[in-house]
Amino acid sequence: MECTPAEEFERRYLELFWRRQRRQWDNYVVGAGHDLRAVDDEIFRLVASHKDSFNAPGRRGEILRDIIARELVDRHPDAARLRNRLDDRANYEHGFSAIQRPDPVHYKLILAQRMKPDVLDLMRVRQRLARDLGFSSYVAMVLSTEGFELEWVVALMEEYVEENLPAAKTLVKGYDISWPTWFSDLDAVGHVELNFTPSQRIAGFLECLGFEQIQDAITIVVREQPIEGYGGILSVPDDIRILVRPIRSLKRWLTLFHELGHALAHALNAQPGIFKTWTNVYDESMAVLIEHIAAFVLLDEAHRERAQTLFILENIRCAISALFELALWERPESAESLYAQHYAQLGPHIASPGIWALDSFRSIDPVYVQNYVIGALVAAKTINLLGQEYGRDFRRWGKWLTSNYYADGRRRTLREKMAVIGALT
Repeated sequence: MECTPAEEFERRYLELFWRRQRRQWDNYVVGAGHDLRAVDDEIFRLVASHKDSFNAPGRRGEILRDIIARELVDRHPDAARLRNRLDDRANYEHGFSAIQRPDPVHYKLILAQRMKPDVLDLMRVRQRLARDLGFSSYVAMVLSTEGFELEWVVALMEEYVEENLPAAKTLVKGYDISWPTWFSDLDAVGHVELNFTPSQRIAGFLECLGFEQIQDAITIVVREQPIEGYGGILSVPDDIRILVRPIRSLKRWLTLFHELGHALAHALNAQPGIFKTWTNVYDESMAVLIEHIAAFVLLDEAHRERAQTLFILENIRCAISALFELALWERPESAESLYAQHYAQLGPHIASPGIWALDSFRSIDPVYVQNYVIGALVAAKTINLLGQEYGRDFRRWGKWLTSNYYADGRRRTLREKMAVIGALT
């Protein structure tokens, strides 16, 4: 039987999608140096040639239309060229000497200054392309394809900041956290026993939840690297990979289980075709959920308290980051003043606001950082519900997670999946 235009598009799109996923993993993990522009160009040509050729019904049609809208912008040659350039900082490191590198603040500021013109150009390109498609802005387009509205996201982030900022400021002061060294300072919050291997700890956790059957689908790579962690979804549900740094702090311990959360969502997806793909908000929420469940299930009371400290500090930073980004899209010419205004709420002095352009959430993963906060709120409500329903019978937790969040993949939106836990606000 002949394929319909929608079926042919889906087949070809998935072929390119998985090719890009594999090449991105190879670039990050083995330094393969794949030029992603070629596959980006193929994806763009595909969606451009099909954007008006079919109108598939139902949920599959919604997904295909969302994918086409995103890819017409994000894979457009003008946008992809800038994004891929910004994804390799070596493009901006010319002239750095061995003497300059030991000063991380100075190094990052110079790097940010060099990247800023490309970041602003990329924002302008994305804004123009989204408006050409009929959206009011790039932000509106992204949130629409994720199943949310701008007003809802803004209200949720503002509410989170209002409720948690006082506690966060007390923690920042108590732990003497400074803005230039925020991430390394968090490494000092809490300690874990280091006499375990990540694969052993993950195996025990999977068994606890009744997920032993998916262990062979998940590969764990542990090594020193610049990024905290990365999940490579190379084939759903059978080839999921996790890249993490050696576990030397509670923060890195939580990162390990965060990346496992990405893996579980895909390794337990039982759907075919386009339903194997995902939205960013779903993917990140499922990662944060498992990070929180692992802390609840595996850590003793003292370490759970330290984990909660880290959750508050990171989520307040993400909520402020999201509000800064949304303001930035409205007033890109005021980037430095907006950056200082938003992050100063945490307490530390913001001496170098020009560093804003270095943040990958302003270029590589735009309109994304709010997903971590949404995930934290989903996690809190889910854990509360499962605790009330099943106590510490964690295998029943695993069955619930599979049936309510994982198994039907993208057939339902995150908002639909969240209905059982109630509204986040």
